[in-house]
Amino acid sequence: MKTRILAILAVLTALVAVNLTVVSAANAATSGCYTYSLSGSNATITDGKACSGVVVVPSALDGYTVTALGVDAFTDDNDITSITLPDSITDAAVLAFNKATALETITFGSGLTYLSQGILGDNPSLTTVNLPSSLQRIDAWAFYNCQSLQSVTIPASVTFIDHQAFETNASLTTVTFEAGSQIQSIGENAFHGTNVNLGAPSKSGYTFAAWNTVSDGSGDSYLGSALNAYLAAGSGTIYSQWSVPLTYDGNGSLSGPAPIDRATYLYGASATIRDQWRLLDKPGYKFTGWNTMADGTGR
Repeated sequence: MKTRILAILAVLTALVAVNLTVVSAANAATSGCYTYSLSGSNATITDGKACSGVVVVPSALDGYTVTALGVDAFTDDNDITSITLPDSITDAAVLAFNKATALETITFGSGLTYLSQGILGDNPSLTTVNLPSSLQRIDAWAFYNCQSLQSVTIPASVTFIDHQAFETNASLTTVTFEAGSQIQSIGENAFHGTNVNLGAPSKSGYTFAAWNTVSDGSGDSYLGSALNAYLAAGSGTIYSQWSVPLTYDGNGSLSGPAPIDRATYLYGASATIRDQWRLLDKPGYKFTGWNTMADGTGR
């Protein structure tokens, strides 16, 4: 009886050992110039430093969907000159392309919503960056010390540029916001050490007023050359300020003009509502007040 038990245990132990070896191999695979790990059917590229020249990262490796780049995946690569990422990638970890010294051009896919910390820091050859329309934020040091970068276009979807994102980019002169910009704030020293000319953002129905050191507009305001000098010398966090017109609609009134207000107001500020409603007339109805929605469900 004892002999049988020992034999069975020995077989089970061997089977477990074989299974562990298979799992380990499946979680660290190589395909072409990429090393990747797996999570279910998704692959994370952990090392792409064997790649060179013009690189187009595939959306799948060995049948697994490429969804992420690991920390330092292309760090210290000296051979890649251009890289294009697929739309399937939704996460590119910190320092993914840090010190990729030959990298000149990078194009991000539409799956990314943020650029992680230091993702492209210390890239002396970088000149062209194509950012996706899905991007919502640019994290700290994302483009730190990219000495050849002269211009960049910020997608309309970006709401926040974090501190030191473009710091010490001495050649950076032009930053343009796409039309319809949702930008809300720019972090401390984001453009310190640059020669940036920060374009004014724009969006339909609003007029850009200024950048302010306080979110409610009660701090110091900056525009134009004063703004650029402030940014280059080292700035605190600044917040976009938008002005909007206040318009009145008679909402079906058959006679009498609606009030006219020719002033503009900072978005979110208070305004005194005009009382010329007495001139309005709509048979069968009684005026009960102004509202931001025609059916009265607004404010």
